[in-house]
Amino acid sequence: MLGTNDIAPSYHLSPQQISFGCATLIWTVQKAFAGPGGGVPAILLVAPPVLGTLDGMMALFFVGAEQSSRQLAAQYEVVAASNGAKFLDASQLVSASAADGVHLDAGGQRVLGLAIAQAIKSV
Repeated sequence: MLGTNDIAPSYHLSPQQISFGCATLIWTVQKAFAGPGGGVPAILLVAPPVLGTLDGMMALFFVGAEQSSRQLAAQYEVVAASNGAKFLDASQLVSASAADGVHLDAGGQRVLGLAIAQAIKSV
């Protein structure tokens, strides 16, 4: 689940650039032949949940990034489909915690962890 920190305005990265970064990571893993029997491993690309109501330091770090956070899932889905990876949109399962609007609370971590485990079992 990559990309949340990358949308911070201080990094000056567009959702397209972040998505392409995920593609390059997928290519690197595929070319490593680190899967079973030295083959290409199965890959699961997880889009992070969209930002919630930002609070405290997270409001300072992510102010203005709300629209970018809403664009990542659709672009990650294209990247996954184009590169033979499985895709999971965390926003369909969990929301950012009310504590800061970015991170998951314990319940959200559990829900997402179980969903990822199920996705991995299906590969």
